[in-house]
Amino acid sequence: MQTKCRRKITALALAVVMASSAAGSIDVPKTAYATQTEKAAKTAFPSQYTQNLVQPIEDDAEVNKKVEALIKEMTENEKWSFLGGRGTGQEGNAGDLLGVARLGVPRIKMYDGPAGLLFTEETTNPPQEQLLAATWDETMAELYGQVYSQENLAMGGTMMLSAQLDIQRHPYWMRTKDQMGEDPYLLASLADDMTSGMQSQGGIAVLKHYAVASDDGDLIFKYNQNVDEQTLHELYLPGFESAIKDGGALGVMSGYNRTNGVRSSQNTYLLQDVLRDMWGYNYFTITDWGGNHTFTLDDGTDIEMPSTSCNSKKYADQLVVSDDEGLDKYTRAEMDALIDDALRHILKAYGKAGYLTLVEVDEATGKAKEGTVAAGATVIENVKRADGTTEDVTVIDVVADKASLKELRSDSDAKVQEVAESGGVLLKNEGGTLPLQKDKKVAVVGLNGMHLISGTGGERSYGTVSSMTSPYEALVDLLGEDKVTGAVYDDMIGTIIPTESLYTTSDGNTHGAIRTYGTGKSAESGDVYQGQFHSNSVPEQKMGDHEIGEIAGTDEVIDFNTKTKTYVNGTGGNAFSYKDRPAYTWMTYLEPEESGSYTLILQSMGAQAAMTVYDSADKVVTNQDGTMKEKQLGSASGATANQGTMWYSSTIPSETGENLSSVTVNLEAGKRYKIGIASANTLDGKDMQVGLAWITPSQRQQNITDAINAAKTADTTVIFAYAGTSSLANTREETTLKLDAAQQKMINDVAKAAHDNNHKAVVVLNNSAAIVMEDWIDNVDAILEMYYPGQRGGVATANLLTGEVNPSGKLAFTIPKKDTDTFLTYSDEAFDSYKTKREEGFTDEDDGLTYDKGQGGPGGPGGPGGPGGGPGSDDEGGGMGGFPGMGSGDMNASYDMNYSEGIFTGYRWYDENDVEPQYDFGYGLSYTTFEYSDMKVTESRKNQERVGYDVTFNLKNTGSVTGSEVAQIYLGKATDLPEGIQSSKYQLAGYQKVKNIQPGETRKVTIHVSERSLSYWNAKQETLNIRSDGTKDKWTVAEQERVIYVGAASDDLKMNQTVTVKVDDAQKTVDQVNQELGKVKEQLDQLKDASEKELNKVKGELQQTLNNIKQELETAKTQLKDSETGKANSEAALKQAQDELKKVKEDYEKLKNSQQTATLKKVTQNKPKSKAKKQLQVSWKTQSGVSGYEIQYSLKKNMKNAETKTVKGNKNKLILKKLKSKKKYFVRVRAYKKVGDMTIYGAYSSVGSVKVR
Repeated sequence: MQTKCRRKITALALAVVMASSAAGSIDVPKTAYATQTEKAAKTAFPSQYTQNLVQPIEDDAEVNKKVEALIKEMTENEKWSFLGGRGTGQEGNAGDLLGVARLGVPRIKMYDGPAGLLFTEETTNPPQEQLLAATWDETMAELYGQVYSQENLAMGGTMMLSAQLDIQRHPYWMRTKDQMGEDPYLLASLADDMTSGMQSQGGIAVLKHYAVASDDGDLIFKYNQNVDEQTLHELYLPGFESAIKDGGALGVMSGYNRTNGVRSSQNTYLLQDVLRDMWGYNYFTITDWGGNHTFTLDDGTDIEMPSTSCNSKKYADQLVVSDDEGLDKYTRAEMDALIDDALRHILKAYGKAGYLTLVEVDEATGKAKEGTVAAGATVIENVKRADGTTEDVTVIDVVADKASLKELRSDSDAKVQEVAESGGVLLKNEGGTLPLQKDKKVAVVGLNGMHLISGTGGERSYGTVSSMTSPYEALVDLLGEDKVTGAVYDDMIGTIIPTESLYTTSDGNTHGAIRTYGTGKSAESGDVYQGQFHSNSVPEQKMGDHEIGEIAGTDEVIDFNTKTKTYVNGTGGNAFSYKDRPAYTWMTYLEPEESGSYTLILQSMGAQAAMTVYDSADKVVTNQDGTMKEKQLGSASGATANQGTMWYSSTIPSETGENLSSVTVNLEAGKRYKIGIASANTLDGKDMQVGLAWITPSQRQQNITDAINAAKTADTTVIFAYAGTSSLANTREETTLKLDAAQQKMINDVAKAAHDNNHKAVVVLNNSAAIVMEDWIDNVDAILEMYYPGQRGGVATANLLTGEVNPSGKLAFTIPKKDTDTFLTYSDEAFDSYKTKREEGFTDEDDGLTYDKGQGGPGGPGGPGGPGGGPGSDDEGGGMGGFPGMGSGDMNASYDMNYSEGIFTGYRWYDENDVEPQYDFGYGLSYTTFEYSDMKVTESRKNQERVGYDVTFNLKNTGSVTGSEVAQIYLGKATDLPEGIQSSKYQLAGYQKVKNIQPGETRKVTIHVSERSLSYWNAKQETLNIRSDGTKDKWTVAEQERVIYVGAASDDLKMNQTVTVKVDDAQKTVDQVNQELGKVKEQLDQLKDASEKELNKVKGELQQTLNNIKQELETAKTQLKDSETGKANSEAALKQAQDELKKVKEDYEKLKNSQQTATLKKVTQNKPKSKAKKQLQVSWKTQSGVSGYEIQYSLKKNMKNAETKTVKGNKNKLILKKLKSKKKYFVRVRAYKKVGDMTIYGAYSSVGSVKVR
């Protein structure tokens, strides 16, 4: 398929205006790609990259040495193989990069997250990131990351696509579950620790989705987030910045959206100006899967996923100059430089993560040594290379040690349970309802009380079944079976349909279901996405030598189960062994005993499975020939040949880890309904489980009755409710943050039953975003927010309910009272401005180039199939979904998302608009109480800050049990700011989780308020501040009076003190020195290709600049004598500036001694032509970092009376025209560099000559 790939004209491309081609072809210097035949002695490489080889290299010089050696040695195909994947992976991985086995570079596999790593084996499912944010604990963030790191190493993973650092803009966003709250300070404070934890044992943490990915996913390809500069830097970027600067992140993934009109994968402001120039990031960027739409190597994208399409060699070659036409093309040298720069970013990350251990450098040549790979290495067949050839490729796979993965379970379980316990938030606790009293009776009511809901959605681990304990089971373990009763209220698993209700024919008396071998051609195939099969149906598959449709027997019931939590048969298990590659189809007729609404449930695992229900008595015309077929009532699919415990389409699994897929239909008593089930094993390691269950009308009512009766008799009833992530609908009226009506009714009815009998009612919530509680909050005594708590969430919940662990979590997002209490929904006007459809849509300039469509993501799980197509039917049908999360909406439309609220999101919006929330940001109760007192503020500057404060106070546990408290610091509004700069009423500026304070104990707490918190992003400032570490920004201290608050939540501020924020004069002078030094260092960097002779020309000017800086430093010393505050800090900054001055001088001297001279390559005249008779073509070797070249030509060998031509950009040839016939011309060339107002010239090349015909 040929697809248009869009291309814009860049400033760089405009500078490369090509010379006339009239004189003949261009002599372009080719990159000297290595050939594998040039090597002599070879080293030996292992066939696998074992865990002990994952050795992160700390020394930058060593990493750079290996990287440059690899780049020198790699072939062209090898280089291109790093710039994009080969499609989605087949081993549970999202994709891979092959590496270069002959040079010791292993294959890199990428695994999805967050909330655990998605893999074909069982991995740990931790709590969602919202719960992690609610811990307000950097230690927990580190533990959370460590689980990723140790399991990534054990499973042979390398890139963890798991650090999601988008910020919650509003609670309606579909991916709110994967955010760490609504505040940038809290997010940034946790992001670095989580990232460093993820990379603690090697591996690459990939941050996503950079940036401003904060709205619904359905139309994200068409969204354009319009956000002002201050809001961008203060709200949406701090999490990424912290993870990069302090967490050492090695990978950054761009998003699908546009920011201010530019797609994320080609947004040079974000990918180059911010990421690299401002933050000093040196590692790779990678697109989200299918998120690239144009050639972006020059925009800042390094890796295109899932495969190279727009950034392919084929496309790049079309952009390499071959004539003088087209301003948006590159010389070969420029294109090679783009490729090599991308490789440097990628390979530096490899080195830092521990994947260049085997690489050896030949000291004589500076190239990587070639080696031979031991026998047994993986060989990938028919790999399509960048140049269009196909070959078998040997790779060194990072070893997946499944035994090691299992050994980690107890440690991982302990870590994620501690996180879950630390992040549970007690929202309400009237009359000391909690903790539960161990001598009282407790009732557990609700699906998620009787069964653990560990997580939600895709791109996560589905956990380890054997580690999962329901809240009910955990409470039984703590309180005793005689004290705890349970009632599901609204079931989802059901019971196996008894043989008495199943018949082999539509009118016979024989009970059971007929099983046949194989699955028929009527079942439509799905596709593999990230190693997992997703489909609404089952592919055609034979079983052994049996013909499809051959009778295998009659089963009394359809109930084939392992009876274990290990996916293979245990005692009493009768599942079909995966070793037999089972594939069966069942046909049965269901005759219900009562009329009403039935839920029919397909239980399945270890296979692709599908179920279809027909009304046998109701015939419909479905085929063109008029053939009558049964009417299809509904269908369900079990897309379960997936990751270890991946019940993709169900909220919970069965007890043995089966996927639950259901259809609810109205059935009449005494009437028979045809049910077809097909199941085909596709996965090693899992026996094929199949079950046909139901929930009858009477059973549904009995479940409700049991729950009500339990509440009447128990002293306390704990009602469990859950909610998925809400999606903002097309109109306000259809939008809600409430629980569904059935669960609200459950809460109110069960609570009433408890209260009518003088008992207590508690609600435990499992949800990913804020829940509006107005319809039931006054009817319950206590509320515990547990989010989606991960695979140990049942135990954590029980521990918090019983007081085994005292709740200490605090909300990381604000919970509104009503649906209309958000900045998107508080008025019709606000909602209308949320998503504005563009009349003209978006356009990208089309350069007419085409590319071969890469392998993108196939469809995710689609909806129920259309008429026909299910098991038992000969019709084709059943639709496939689109790219996961992208399967609905008008994909041809374009939308502007106007972030007109600016920095006022979350609690800031509520404060600004005086809207009272249900529960405010930072809120959370404990089983004890705390008293704040004795607040003191002192100036304190850390890490070379220019201003900062330490806030000290006493925190006393005034209750009767040990507890932990999150003490919080907020800054009041800054008022004296430039026009257009925003400041909120209250802004989080610090916090500390003070742990395990004993009853009666008083702790002295000190929390630092940093210069960054006291500053604003000055969007009015035209130039960037240059910091002493080389980073740049526009952060400006708000020098004025500010109020500093201490409190327990954003709406519970206990104490405050006013300070006058001022940067002392000495420090300001040092700032100016650092700014000037930064500019000098930039100029020196630009001068690195100039000659010693030309450097000497600017030596006087440079020395004068340095003398001026030295004088300013003397002024700073004088100012220090008069400074009463910050003297030590200013002295430290002064010393650093002096050291920087010394270093600049040393760099200058080194620069003078390492210059190159331009080299003339060739002066030729082509065969005489009418226009070319008096022309010469001059070519030369290009140099990096130059502004252009000056060419001199003369009839005199001593170059007297020479004429001069100037070529801008890094071109390598020029045609000299209108020359004299029969004359010999002498030519030389030199490079030049523009530095500010200066032009620095290199030395001339040797002189070449040629006679004009």
